[in-house]
Amino acid sequence: MAQKQKEEYISEKNITLVRDLNSLPTLAPEQIKAARALLGWSQADLAKKSGYSLPAINNIERGIASARTDTISDIQQTFELSGVQFIDGPGVRIENAFFRVKVLEGASTLLQLLRNIIHVMDKEGGELLLCGIDENKLLQIGKSDVAAFQQKITKNQGIRVKTLCYPKQDAGITFVGGEKRLANVKGLPLMPSIIYKDRLAYLFFETPFRIMIITHEQTAETARKQFDFIWNNL
Repeated sequence: MAQKQKEEYISEKNITLVRDLNSLPTLAPEQIKAARALLGWSQADLAKKSGYSLPAINNIERGIASARTDTISDIQQTFELSGVQFIDGPGVRIENAFFRVKVLEGASTLLQLLRNIIHVMDKEGGELLLCGIDENKLLQIGKSDVAAFQQKITKNQGIRVKTLCYPKQDAGITFVGGEKRLANVKGLPLMPSIIYKDRLAYLFFETPFRIMIITHEQTAETARKQFDFIWNNL
């Protein structure tokens, strides 16, 4: 019996559409080994960078232990931060690190974004800017995911959250030490987006729900300046 496809990758150059057909993606041991080989990493290197023990990585690659979804997600994002892209086949390749676009679609879309934010910001911290996001819709899509995200942000005092939205979009989502300002200016355009480090994520609240993540320092910095301008003039 043919194995049910869980993801569909539609790629051209440095633009990738990841269509989630089931649940969170899983990585085959062969893909993990191949990704390490592309980067020249040992198992010890992967263990150190992903935050897991060397025996755990060894067991996963040998197929001895069935890794939790969270563990696989962390390992995948560790590789992706270094420019590795997992493609259908299964296979791996090095992405163009200068400008990357990834579009997420499916049941785990929001969860993947929130995990990526934590993964990218957890060590160095910095500003997390939330702009024009309808919190009511966000809670409808993944209330438990948002709650878990709030807890993780609370534990990392190096992450400073600023939220800018319209009054009708405010559903009371708060972050410890964070700030929120409501845009009452008529006609002020706020594109639903999240800015973190060198990433700019656009959220499309339609059917199906999609998120586009752009990894490009200049693009993220431009969006950050636009956010700051509106924030400082409210």
